[in-house]
Order: sequence, then structure tokens, then C-alpha cells
Amino acid sequence: METKPPWHGLAKRVENFRWNMTLEEISNFPEEFFMFLCDLQSENLAKWMRGQGWDTSEILKAVFIGVYDLIVKGDSQFEIFRFQENSLIFADAQQACLFTTLCIFLHASTRIKGKSLKDFIRDTSPMEYNNPASPNYRTPSLLTSDEEKFRRARHRHFSTREQLRQVENAQPSGTSAYYKHSQWSAMEKDAEHEWTFYHALNADAVLSAEVKDTFKRLGNLYKDILPALLSLKDDGYTARVDAAYKKFSSKLSKIQYARYLELLREIFRHLESNKAYYGINLYRIEKELRPFATTHYVNKLLACQNNANEMQSYVEEIRILNESVAMDKIWFPRLRENFASLITYDEMAICVRAFSEFLNMVVGSACLVIDELVEKGCFGDDWESLFIQMTNEMAESVFYAPSEIDFTVTDGSQEKFQELLDAPVRLRVSQEKKPKQGTQ
Repeated sequence: METKPPWHGLAKRVENFRWNMTLEEISNFPEEFFMFLCDLQSENLAKWMRGQGWDTSEILKAVFIGVYDLIVKGDSQFEIFRFQENSLIFADAQQACLFTTLCIFLHASTRIKGKSLKDFIRDTSPMEYNNPASPNYRTPSLLTSDEEKFRRARHRHFSTREQLRQVENAQPSGTSAYYKHSQWSAMEKDAEHEWTFYHALNADAVLSAEVKDTFKRLGNLYKDILPALLSLKDDGYTARVDAAYKKFSSKLSKIQYARYLELLREIFRHLESNKAYYGINLYRIEKELRPFATTHYVNKLLACQNNANEMQSYVEEIRILNESVAMDKIWFPRLRENFASLITYDEMAICVRAFSEFLNMVVGSACLVIDELVEKGCFGDDWESLFIQMTNEMAESVFYAPSEIDFTVTDGSQEKFQELLDAPVRLRVSQEKKPKQGTQ
């Protein structure tokens, strides 16, 4: 009988999450890493379980800090995220990792059951399908056409997001490393309120036609360029990418910055209308639509116009656009500001790449350890409410309050908005067209 290594039980907990990672894949990680993680857990388990007079949130933070410190010490490239006196990067990185860990756990844990798509439509539709007094009342079995329509909308959303991730990471199809989305059959509890906005987009009188049109245009913006960039690099690759980029540019020119801001206002109103999952929903809004990052960089680009020296203004605009591209995966405003304050662009880019890897390692490892402690009752029976409460309380310090968004539109805002959205696509297209090393 094959003897399992001591860390096998911890690694096997990957099966308790809706992740695109199997036990076999995670078992290929360095054995030393899991041994250190198991040692951390076994050395501290009794202390965590006793709590030492701490409340459950303090126990959770202690568990997380243990994992965070273990990983930050394990690789020299993570040195910048280690505790140092007066280090803003350390403080903001630790908070960002803790917040993300809780959000990922709430979203991906199989311990938290979601609804079927039919039940979600029945319970949330403004048509009142679940109200016996409504003329539209019906059982879930009669909602097949509504379910299929909703399923297609979710499929379009997740497919575009997956293609964008593949292009950003230069990964072939099928190598997604994090979520195993359940969009085909279920609605996660934390995502219910976010997806009720779908009903407003499809109702006749809830949102303006301009807002609905903008949402649709944003959803279709990358429809041609992403498949082209991911297509087979044969003799027709460059022509396909050029044609797709022209379509992208044409679509981008039709998205108005003022209407984009009005869409954001509506989304934030929707967020404020139900704050049960305020933290995780604010996280997803910034990750998906970049309201804070977009308005921040548009305003920085506009400020360049105040420079009377045209060459200096041009150089500063290029620097800002390059910074925005480098920071594309940094969703946390304070962390982005800290990275941007580093001396050189290369130093900033190195830190950004290191943080992306560091975040994934901390979040994945902490989720595995926390899962066992949840099972052992370390955080009490109401652990789910604890995690939700902590994300809600942390949200505006890790991200921002929606009132901090600058919704100002001035002369030049439209041009800078288009430059900002065009920059990462144009850079990727130019990189794809560069001759490969060793070729003519």
C-alpha cells in the first residue's frame, strides 16, 4: 500500500474549492513548500484552536500572517513584501492579500452552496416568478427559456474574461489556474446581487438606453482582438491581428467616456442598494471595470496638458501610459501608488510581476490552511458571516469609497480615455509583430 506524504492531506483540500487545479497538479509543487506549510500548521494548530483569549477575527488574522510570513521568507524576490519599519508596501500588500484570501474563500469554497440558475431567476427576477399572487408566477421547471438566455449572457461574460486572461498571461486555452467557474449550473451566493444587475440591463425602464448601450459596447470591445491574438501563429496570423485591431479601434472610438462614467454611477448605486457582500462586490467592480484606475489615469493624462513644454508633456504621457499597462493586474489603489513611487520603471515592473505571483501563492496556501481550521471549528459555526463581515469592513481601506471616484468630464477626457484603453492592446499587437529572436 502506497504511503502518502505528510502534506498530502493539506494538498487534497484543493478539492474543497471550485478551482481549475487538480490534486495531481498541486502535488507537482515543490515538496519542501508543502512540508513547510504543514510544519507551520502543526506547530501553531493548538495555539490557533485555543485562541489565547483572541476573538475569531484575531485568530483568522494570526493564521493568515503565519502563512504570509512563511511565503515571504521563501523567495528572495518577495523580500519587498516582508515587514520593514515604515514600509507602506508591506502594510498594503499584507492587507491586499488578506482581503483577497477571504474573497476567494467565500467565492470558491464548496462548503458554501449556491443556487441553480433557475432558482436564481425565479427568486430575483422583477417579473416576480416566485410570487403566487403575480400573473407571472411559475415553477422553476417553466423557466427553461429564461435560464438559457441568462446562461448565454454569463457564458459571453466569462468567455471574454478567460480569453483576456490568456492573452495577458500568454497562456494557451485550457490553462486557467484559479477559478473553476460554475456558470453552467449554479450561482454563487456572493455573486447573486452582482448578477441581479442583469435584470436592470434587460428591463425597459430601469436604465437609460445610453447606459445599456455602453455596457454592451464594453462587453464586445475585445470580441475580435482576443481570438485573433490567441489564434494559431501561421502565415495568416499577422493579417488576422491587424484586421482585428482595426475593429477594436473602431469599437473603442464609439465608447464615450461620459457614458462610461454614467454606467459606473448606476453600478455603484446597485452596489449600495444591498451591502450584504459589499467588499467582494467592490473588489469585482474594480477588477472588471477599473473605475478607480481608469479615472485616475485619465486625470493624470489630462494634467500633462498643463505643461507648456510639448516634449516634456509627450514624454510624461508615455510614462503614464506605460505605468498603466504595467499596473494592469494591480487592482489595489494604494499598492499601485506605492509601486509607482519606486525609482525606476524596471524596478516597478519587477515588483508588479513579483506581487502577482506572491498574491497567488499566499491566497492559495492560506485557503488550504483555513479550510482545515473551518472544518475543526476554529472560527465557530458562523465562520461564513465572520469572513463576509471582515471583507465588508476592509473594503474601503483596501480599495476606496465609491464617493472617491472623480466623475468629472472635461475637454480632452474622451481622447485620454481612448488612449488609456488602447495602450495595452496596441502594445501587445506590436509585440506579436516583432521578429522573433533568430529570425529575419
